[in-house]
Amino acid sequence: MDLSILFAVFDDFLKCPQCGQDVALHVDMKQKHGYSHNITLQCTTCEWKHCFNTSKKQGQSYEINVRADLAFREIGKGQNAMVAFSKVLTMPAPPKRDNCKKFKIKKSYQ
Repeated sequence: MDLSILFAVFDDFLKCPQCGQDVALHVDMKQKHGYSHNITLQCTTCEWKHCFNTSKKQGQSYEINVRADLAFREIGKGQNAMVAFSKVLTMPAPPKRDNCKKFKIKKSYQ
């Protein structure tokens, strides 16, 4: 997902639910979890604030990280391929394999 597109939509249409003023958006790169990012919406006037991740958390892992790991394993590629893929798309480094082992994904695509 291109976050700049998402932010442009939020800037145009999103208002604070408490006071109706503009809402500022922030992605905290220190709180990223592999391919999942933490996004904060905060009112520019009052104290209202809402935080969420760009991927669903299941257990100790984020779904996008596990799915990416499974996809690269399925096509016979490993961590080095994920790193190259991330660099080409100017994305953050992929999650480490140790974090993905703990997660059991539901195979909804079968």
